[in-house]
Amino acid sequence: TDFGIGRIDRLEFHPSDASIVYAGAAGGGLWRTSDAGATWSNLTADLPCLGISGIGIDPNDNNTIYILTGDGDSDLSGLVEDFGYMRFSIGVLRSTDGGARWTRLASFPGVTNTLVGYRLIMHPNNSNILFACTSEGLFRTNDGGNNWVAVETTGGRFYNMKFKPGSTDICYAVANNGNVSRFYR
Repeated sequence: TDFGIGRIDRLEFHPSDASIVYAGAAGGGLWRTSDAGATWSNLTADLPCLGISGIGIDPNDNNTIYILTGDGDSDLSGLVEDFGYMRFSIGVLRSTDGGARWTRLASFPGVTNTLVGYRLIMHPNNSNILFACTSEGLFRTNDGGNNWVAVETTGGRFYNMKFKPGSTDICYAVANNGNVSRFYR
């Protein structure tokens, strides 16, 4: 058996086929297995080396995949940042053909600094609604990434967000502005 080196930041399971799993690497892009992990193929080999911090699979069209770029887990200073190995975000990318081709979607509004991503969340009932947790705040799209709005940018880094179990109207998010951790509902 060959073992690779590197860090996997995110996993996402196919909505209806348990043998298909997507893995987002810290610096190696998006990978997919169709045989429950026996073999893997890189879906972003033609793109610059990307850190993948969020993956969304449209449950209504499994060929539509969203990825949030930028390795947020390495953006806390230290060796990675000091030596210039940061994987900054280029935003959200979408594929409508199962990962063969990718399109860069609209930019996050008001962001002038480089940012990293932490999590991409898809609404449970409407795959056009996505939330991006980033180092510059929480952003939302209602149209599949063609336009983004800032939900909250004063709370600092948004690390995670989840829908309340059994609810599509209530979400919980966590953020940190460097000194204070915040919990949002």
